[in-house]
Amino acid sequence: MQEPEKIKIVIADDHTVFRDGLRFLIQREKNMEIVGEAATGRDLLLCVEQQQPRLIITDLVMPLLSGLEAIREIVVRFPTVRIIALSSFDHEQLIIEALKMGAQGYIIKNAPKGEIIHAIRTVLQGLPYYCMSTTPDLARKISDSDFYPYKNKPGVELTEAEKRIILFLCEERKNEEIAKLIGMSIRTLERMRLQIQEKIGVRSLAGLVIFAVKQGIYRIPS
Repeated sequence: MQEPEKIKIVIADDHTVFRDGLRFLIQREKNMEIVGEAATGRDLLLCVEQQQPRLIITDLVMPLLSGLEAIREIVVRFPTVRIIALSSFDHEQLIIEALKMGAQGYIIKNAPKGEIIHAIRTVLQGLPYYCMSTTPDLARKISDSDFYPYKNKPGVELTEAEKRIILFLCEERKNEEIAKLIGMSIRTLERMRLQIQEKIGVRSLAGLVIFAVKQGIYRIPS
C-alpha cells in the first residue's frame, strides 16, 4: 500500500538554532516534511518557488527582505500556500500586518511544541490560528484591524444561549460561574463550548473574542 504524500513545509528564520529545533519538531510528524529552509526573506521566496510547499512558517524580522514583505509577495504569487507567522509579542503590529497581508495564523517563538503542531494542522484545515498566549490587548487590536477571515464564509447561526456563552467566555469568566449563570452543568457547558468553537471555526479564546467582536456579540472595554 502506497504511503500518503507528506505535507511539504518550508521554514524561515535567521537563527540557525531555532530552525534546527523547529525542523526536528516537525520532522517527527509522520505526515510532514521540511523541504526547505531560509535565513532571509529573499531566500524564502526562492525556496517557495522551487519547492512549492503547502505551508510556510516564517519569522517576520529577517535580513535582506523581511518576513512581512515576503508574505506580501507569496500571497500574490503563490495564493494556495498557507502561512503561519512567527513572532514575539513585542512585535504586535507586525503580527497584525502579517494577518492583514494574508497569513492564516501566528505563533510566538516560545510557544509549546504541541501548540506549534496544532497551529500547523489548524491552518492546513483552512482555519485561522491565534496563539494560545494571545494577550487581551493583542486580541483587541486584531479585532479593530481589517483582518477578518470569516467574511467569505456563510453566515453562522447562533442561538441566544450560544451567544450568552460566547459573551461570558469573552469576559474571561470561569466555567463554573458561566454554568451557574446559564443554569446548566459544567459538563454540558464544556460540550457546548466545543460545539460553538467548531461551528465558528476557532481553536482558542483569542479566536472566539475576535469572532465575537466582529459579529457585534462582544465589545472589548476601552
